[in-house]
Order: sequence, then C-alpha cells, then structure tokens
Amino acid sequence: LCHRLRLVRLATAAAEEAGETWHSPAAAGGSLDAAFRSLGCVDANGLLTLKGRAAALVEGVNPMLAVEVMMSGALRGLSEAELAAAASCLLPQRAAARSATSPAGGEGDERAEAAAELDLPAPLQRALGQMRGARGRVVAALAPVSATVGVGDEGGSDGGAAGPPPIVSALARATLSWASGASFVESHQACFGEAWEGELVRALRALEHLLVDLAAAAEALGDADLRSRLEASGRALHRGLPFAPSLFLNG
Repeated sequence: LCHRLRLVRLATAAAEEAGETWHSPAAAGGSLDAAFRSLGCVDANGLLTLKGRAAALVEGVNPMLAVEVMMSGALRGLSEAELAAAASCLLPQRAAARSATSPAGGEGDERAEAAAELDLPAPLQRALGQMRGARGRVVAALAPVSATVGVGDEGGSDGGAAGPPPIVSALARATLSWASGASFVESHQACFGEAWEGELVRALRALEHLLVDLAAAAEALGDADLRSRLEASGRALHRGLPFAPSLFLNG
C-alpha cells in the first residue's frame, strides 16, 4: 500500500508535467483505492490530494500514519526535543521487542507502553495518546486491505499492507535526553536497558532522516510552522557520537 501511494504520486507528477490529468486505473474499486479514499489520500477520481502528496514524501515508516499524526494536531505545542521524541515512536523499533509482551504488538502492548510513559513530560504524553488515536483510524481504514493482501506481500519497515506498527515509546526517553543536550552515556541510560548503544545510534540516525521527510511533508501540506519546528528538531538531534563519520565509510 505504501509503495503504491508513491507510484501514484510519480504517475501524477509525470502527467502534470505533460499537461495532462492522470487517473488511477483502479480508482473505481478495490480495497487499496478504497483505503486511499478513506484516509483522504486520493479523491473520488483517483487523484492525489495534498494529504496523499505529503504521505508519498515519507519513507522508512508507514506514510499514512505519519501524515495522519501530523494532521491530527498531535505534534502541536511540543518543544524541539519533545518533537524528536514523539517522531521516534513512529520508527520500527526492534529493540522494543525485548520488553514487549506480544510480538504482534497488540492493544495490550500499547496499554503497557502508556503505563510506562507516566514519567514523560505531560505534552509528550498527550501527543502519544493522540498518535495512538491516529493509528487507530489508519488501522480501521486498512482493515479491508489487511484481510485481502498477505502480510508478506508488501511488508517492511513502513508497515506494508498489514497496517502501521504500534506506537512504541521505548526510545522516547533517550531521544528526549539526547535532543535536550545530554551526553550519549546519559541518553543511553534513559533507555533502561531497552536498546544497545549501537541500536540507539542507528535509531537516532534513522530519526534524522525521518524528520527531514516529515518537514517535506509539512511543507506539502502548507504547514510552514510545523516544517520549521521539524527542521529545528533535526538540528538539535544532529550532533556528537551518533553522527560522527564512520571509519568504514571513510576508509
């Protein structure tokens, strides 16, 4: 589903450059297109909406979830560090599997996550609650697709046809600490053993790329304020050990 959305965007852009209008050949039916319409990514004619164009700019996570979160207002009122911490919960987090109660990431896991978030800043707790609400809307829209398309058909880090992964806050404390200016040692200690040092480094680097994509999506949506704050959050994140040049790349 995520890959299909990006293909629709490319086809639409090519048609616009040629001065034509492109219509999805399956716009009149099909669970994929019904899900696009339900989420507001395409209109009744199969043409990309602003929301669809924004979603097509996001990679590495489920794009429909990312844009649904952005448009839900969940990211409003957050500091730069809190914004980075909230965005980290969209990332696929293999490290969190060590503390999860179910590998499927069901509702019980999300309740356990919420209980463990009581020590996070109140604005961030509010944001995570709204993000889970946004995920529920995306899951409902993708339910027909999940029932007809195999999980492995388009699976991957962005959730694929099976829908978005749960909102996991395992690295939120570490991200909040790092983006607030703490040392890497202090930030890793904030993981409470839920991630190795290397996992945290990879997560912070992946998060920087995600923030760039989210800023581009915010610009596509016409939200200049959110774009500016996402860019500032990325700058707060990009420093120190996690972003040091790799010997393997320079050797």
